[in-house]
Amino acid sequence: MTFIQFAPKWPRIARLSLALATLAVPVCTLAQAPKYTIVDLGPVGPSWSQGQPFVVSGNGLVSGETVLANPNNPAEWVSHGVVWEGSSTKVITIPGLGGPNSVAFGVNNWGHAAGEADTQTADPNGEDFCGSAALGLTHSGNTCVPFLWQNSMMIALPRLRNGAGTEGSNGAASQINDFGMVLLPRLIRLKF
Repeated sequence: MTFIQFAPKWPRIARLSLALATLAVPVCTLAQAPKYTIVDLGPVGPSWSQGQPFVVSGNGLVSGETVLANPNNPAEWVSHGVVWEGSSTKVITIPGLGGPNSVAFGVNNWGHAAGEADTQTADPNGEDFCGSAALGLTHSGNTCVPFLWQNSMMIALPRLRNGAGTEGSNGAASQINDFGMVLLPRLIRLKF
């Protein structure tokens, strides 16, 4: 029996490179495979509405708004701030700040939400800073204020003031981080 030795003419570094490339292809292919879960949050209002999710926290909580028929007048529509955990919905408007509309723009890993809501207090200028009328929703004519929601309670946050110290009409709380910092048109730190 005769043995023939295989001696490729490639330099040693080329053979090593080819071997490493052959091993790396399956690893790269596995690393590129996307891994995600799709969760159906359910309807967020009628097809014409602006109801939508806005933010997903690191642990999967989602903040946003849903549009519903106004319980006081079924011919009108209202927006309610919500927090989704998986496919279950927590409406954070009730009892809220007393007005018909709210929206949760941000949520953190602790389940604290931040947004804006109508109050029971009439706006002295009749302004619609929450934008309810522009969205086809019931416009209460009440003030719109930023809020923090935690432990099933909605708390009105301070509004911006002008140079004379007069409180303005709005300043939506657009985000909240895990340290309790709420982003208004300026950043404020809340203590829990």
